[in-house]
Amino acid sequence: MNCRSTSAEGWFRRRFASPLLGLLRQGLEPDRLAACLTLGLLLGVFPVLGTTTLLCAAVAVVFKLNVAAMQAVNYVAYPLQIGLLAPLMQAGGYLFGRHGQAVSPRVLSLLVHGGWMHAFHLLAWLTLQAVAAWLLLAPPAAAVFYLLLRSLLRRIASQRAQAKEVA
Repeated sequence: MNCRSTSAEGWFRRRFASPLLGLLRQGLEPDRLAACLTLGLLLGVFPVLGTTTLLCAAVAVVFKLNVAAMQAVNYVAYPLQIGLLAPLMQAGGYLFGRHGQAVSPRVLSLLVHGGWMHAFHLLAWLTLQAVAAWLLLAPPAAAVFYLLLRSLLRRIASQRAQAKEVA
């Protein structure tokens, strides 16, 4: 293993995994933490840049979830959000029967040479298509992620409880 991956793994563990597992030690139920992490990821990849922090905060407040846990996942998910923009735009294009319109060389040329108003309209349409694809794909993905994460967190909480009893 090279030094860079060890450093990244250490950063991830120190800055992300350990604080979240600390929430389990402080009494946050595994099901609630799984919900926070799932919703943080789900909203963290929402395909409208600049909206995810507010969305995560609002959902956390409305559903009385841990804001810090949701925001942590939201921030970690940012590269994933950027990486999913083009595929979600492409999937949205298929939903609306506009195959291949999203992020093609032709579209990029229109953005550069078509004037700012045309670029705004085109980006707004592509974003709406991406949101439609996200609305279709995110709930089933979130359900699977939640169930897996809940199972993992329950196991971790159970192991910690057993270790406490032995000690």
